[in-house]
Amino acid sequence: MSGTSRRMASLAERLKARTAEDTRRIEEHRRLVGEKLESELGELAAGSRRHVAAELSSIAAITETEAAQVREAVGLEMKRSQRWLAAAVARAWQRPVLAALAALLGILGAGWLAAWRMEVRVERLVWTRAQLEIEIAQQQRTLEGLEGRTWGVRLEELEDGSRMVLLPRGSVDRSGREVGGGWIRLSRR
Repeated sequence: MSGTSRRMASLAERLKARTAEDTRRIEEHRRLVGEKLESELGELAAGSRRHVAAELSSIAAITETEAAQVREAVGLEMKRSQRWLAAAVARAWQRPVLAALAALLGILGAGWLAAWRMEVRVERLVWTRAQLEIEIAQQQRTLEGLEGRTWGVRLEELEDGSRMVLLPRGSVDRSGREVGGGWIRLSRR
């Protein structure tokens, strides 16, 4: 082996040794980087889990708060709808009742008016009857006075148009005889 070849062989061995050392160091470095990476990824995963858990908890709290607000709004809306429905039901029966009351008042008013008018009419009729009875009594007194002055003589007209004078029973005509029938037929001569 010549000097060059030995140097070459020595260089090759040194290169081999250095390559082996570099490979070992690279492997060591890769292992350390892998462990560090694994550790950092574990910490990152744990941090991410904590962060995700915190976010989920926050989202759950917000969701629960919003759900409570929605439930409260729905409850208020239901109460408002129930009040509106109760008011609508109240108004629904009020109109027919008011209409019925108005009709009843109209009927009662008309009945009262009719009764009042009948009462007024009856009072007028009673008053008129009393006045007529007074007039009849006066005319009867007048008739009695006239009969006393005319000695009971009456003028009558028969259905055939003839007229006669009715004398009271027991009257005597000029000839001195008593009139039996109590009447004298009149004629135009």
